[in-house]
Amino acid sequence: MKILTYKKSGVDIKKLDTFKEKLKMIFRGSYSEEVIRGLGGFGGLFRFPQRKYRKPVLVSSSDGVGTKLKI
Repeated sequence: MKILTYKKSGVDIKKLDTFKEKLKMIFRGSYSEEVIRGLGGFGGLFRFPQRKYRKPVLVSSSDGVGTKLKI
């Protein structure tokens, strides 16, 4: 049986990490006081006006590359 790796499937983790660090520097310039946390592992947190809710937070999330490799 062949051993599968991210790299063999076309995913270069080192290049991805370098790319994400560059994106973090670019995105940081767009942050406002509503941003609770910047780019992280798989999501971000954003505060929005408290007109209807107590301490509302919008959570944005994405899947990692490994979640779809094998079903």
